[in-house]
Amino acid sequence: MSTVYQIKVKGQLDPKLSQWLGNFAISHTPEGDTLLTGIVIDQAALHGVLARCRDLGVTLISINPLNEQAKEKDNMSKVIVEASDVIDARPEEIYAILSDYRVGHAAILPKPYFQEMLIEQGGQGAGTILRLKMSVFGQESRYHQIVTEPEPGRLLVETDIETGQFSSFTLEPLNGGAQTRVTIHSEFPGKPGLVGWMEKLMQPPIVRHIFKKELRNLAEYVRSTATLASAT
Repeated sequence: MSTVYQIKVKGQLDPKLSQWLGNFAISHTPEGDTLLTGIVIDQAALHGVLARCRDLGVTLISINPLNEQAKEKDNMSKVIVEASDVIDARPEEIYAILSDYRVGHAAILPKPYFQEMLIEQGGQGAGTILRLKMSVFGQESRYHQIVTEPEPGRLLVETDIETGQFSSFTLEPLNGGAQTRVTIHSEFPGKPGLVGWMEKLMQPPIVRHIFKKELRNLAEYVRSTATLASAT
């Protein structure tokens, strides 16, 4: 199974090196270092990226599998939000929409919460790198995400390159595959103290409302594309 790795090196690398480094996304930290984030299919591929870093003469600071980092965090320190709905369509039809970030996925993002989605790389399923801008009650949030498909056709994951925060879309066939239960699940890094306590209290109902609207948009998009197909 492929894993999202984040490699931190000293100094600032040119973003143009992304393709040469195995299509790893390149971002810079406030301290002046570089984060390389990308999908690794096996240990040989990881060693290949590390060898190229050595060829550049850069100093390696850390190597972290983001997927495992997110799992290992204490659940008490995270804000977890989930919403599900049953949609009258086959799983493969819905997955085709969710994995199409240039058209289908972009169309179901609820407005006005999602204000911008920019595709930096790819656009179809695993390997897609995108930037999202959200606004909730006047508070703006930005995400820099990489897409993986741990279970193609069933599970799609969006992992934030800078923080490791992730959202997943899980599809479960029902009634012989005629319907699909779609579940959106997100885990947000918790904050300490009173701020963290307030977030755990207020964030879940807000995010769940956004997820439910996204699921309604998905159901409507499925119906509209089916109507258009039958009309032609």
